[in-house]
Amino acid sequence: EISAEKNIKQDRPSFFNRLTELKKKITNVVLKWKNKFTAIPEKIKSVKDKGESNLERFYIFRDYWKKKSTKEAKEKLLKAVKKVVRHILPRIFQGRIAFGLEDPYLMGQILTVLALFIPLYQDKLMIEPDFEEERLEGNVYLKGHIIPGYIIFTGLGLLLNKNIRTAIKEGKQLIGGN
Repeated sequence: EISAEKNIKQDRPSFFNRLTELKKKITNVVLKWKNKFTAIPEKIKSVKDKGESNLERFYIFRDYWKKKSTKEAKEKLLKAVKKVVRHILPRIFQGRIAFGLEDPYLMGQILTVLALFIPLYQDKLMIEPDFEEERLEGNVYLKGHIIPGYIIFTGLGLLLNKNIRTAIKEGKQLIGGN
């Protein structure tokens, strides 16, 4: 009889332990879902606040881009970039390119894109398409000059411009830089 009682007593704690653990798990799940549901209004409020702050940031950036000094800085920068690109482009440009693909559809698409640039290369570059075999051959001759001093002089001129300096300074402040 004593040994039978010991086995029953040993089974009881494990059964009660399992019940206690199950109760804890159920309580944790219920608390987890309760916390999720009670947090919904706070999340909605934070999303609304974030949306309002993003809208405010949008208006701040819009005002920054519409400022007279920023507009003048953009115009000056665009003119300088155009001058530098014009300076870097080659003065003499000649060549012949023969290329082909086995897929006529893809070849037609490439030729369609190249046709957009015909005014740029019409007398200078001869393009020979080959619809039968896959190949790429040709020769191109470029002649020009790049004077680093001109690029440096243009860059310094930009940095010495008051509108560009203020636009850079205000832009850094807007994005959180120093």
